[in-house]
Amino acid sequence: MGKDTHSAKKKIKGRMTQAFGEDGVHACGRVGGFGGILTLALYIAACMAFEWSKTDKLGDAEKGTLADVGLANVSKAVFGLRGYCLGTEIEGFSGEDDQLVCFMYRKSVGIIGVGENGTVSEMSGCERFSTGVLRSTDPCKRRDLVVMMMIFAILTALIGDVISEKVKLNGMLLMVSFGFSVGAIAVWVHMNSEFASEETLKPALGLILLICGSACCFVSSCMCLFDSVCCADEGQKIPLCNFSDDGVGLSGRIGAIISVCTWCLMLAALTTNDWSQTDKLGDVGDFCASPEVTGYGTGCIEKATFGLWKYCLYPHIKLYNNKTYPVCMEWTESIYTPGNVEFGGNISEVDASGVERFSQYDAEAIRQLVGWGIIGSIGAVMIGDIYSEKLWLCTILNLCACGGGVFVMIMWVSFTEEIAMDTDDLMVTGISGWFLVAGWISAFVSAMFYGKDWLCNMRFVKKVDKKEEKKKKKKKDKTITVQVNDSSTDESDTEA
Repeated sequence: MGKDTHSAKKKIKGRMTQAFGEDGVHACGRVGGFGGILTLALYIAACMAFEWSKTDKLGDAEKGTLADVGLANVSKAVFGLRGYCLGTEIEGFSGEDDQLVCFMYRKSVGIIGVGENGTVSEMSGCERFSTGVLRSTDPCKRRDLVVMMMIFAILTALIGDVISEKVKLNGMLLMVSFGFSVGAIAVWVHMNSEFASEETLKPALGLILLICGSACCFVSSCMCLFDSVCCADEGQKIPLCNFSDDGVGLSGRIGAIISVCTWCLMLAALTTNDWSQTDKLGDVGDFCASPEVTGYGTGCIEKATFGLWKYCLYPHIKLYNNKTYPVCMEWTESIYTPGNVEFGGNISEVDASGVERFSQYDAEAIRQLVGWGIIGSIGAVMIGDIYSEKLWLCTILNLCACGGGVFVMIMWVSFTEEIAMDTDDLMVTGISGWFLVAGWISAFVSAMFYGKDWLCNMRFVKKVDKKEEKKKKKKKDKTITVQVNDSSTDESDTEA
């Protein structure tokens, strides 16, 4: 009994001192933990992606297969969880192909039909894609089911990630997450097969990311379960849900939860396109054409948003009843604009990429610096997430991520403010920009919780050491006393 108690104390003390060799997690468990984080990242990236399925042959105006839902003039289409995009020819703006104009499913959009006197088909995406020849598709209904499954898949993977040192429990949670993700894939692929167009829908980026995430989830689950069954030391029993001897208190668990939220927020910011926005871009970037095309007296685009990978313009689009909708382009994509010189302006025709149009503001250098800075911050938090029970390591890594987030935010704000100085309006932080702000704030808060728990553990270790020293001293004093008594007895016997 005494030997078992001593071993238990040694084990607890080892956990408290955050020793890597005494945490009960082997190589397979660590690989499984890393795979769980990668799974969660792929799930989130899939949900943030606007493209899950795509087709380049949506309809044919001569056949009239899609004329009843106002899509006869649309060549290609993209469908995702958050919305859909239609390939559109935009007067005054031309690239290598039709530009994708994106909408939310439940927002009503007016599309002008075939012919000069075509009627306007005004309906939401949910109505449009569950009517007439597309009635069997109904992406909104399927989307709701997929979203529900993805919520459960992400939630179970996230819980497993927070307690990744519990390899058996993490493996079981990842297997449940795998089941939900496979269900989501099956529902979406079934919709693709029923799509009434000249060709079936092809998988796009979002669906590919989800498939990769599902495969990674299954492999990670198997690695964690293998670690708990086959890699344990001889005679060692790995409990399913024992939180009493891992050295992680309530503050550490809260820090782990916030840490997961940190890199999720940063990843969401990394994959979206509205970090900053302005309502008066003017002639900055030379996006100018006829006033009839842009809808503005200057002939130049006014509203625009800027992100790390893409920037979006809001021209008036004739096909969509001359209303403004976002047209997003990659920074490296070449776009031709005719200019507004013949309409009294001073901007000539330009055929250049976004990087070239904003070269005076060092757009490419800023994008590279900010992009790699965010990736580095995400990587730091993820490494801490893998070793979430190592409180001192997580404290340092989250502080580094916080510093990196602050730095890249300062660089980005400086970049957009330079653009704003040449416009008649201030740059406003968009939703994605607030994601980044929330990310580095949560990194700091997470570091504080981790640090608090680590300091508490260190105080506990000192108390244990002091008690051990006192016991040793008492034992030593007792031994000396016994030896002295024995010596006195021997002397008395000798004298007698």
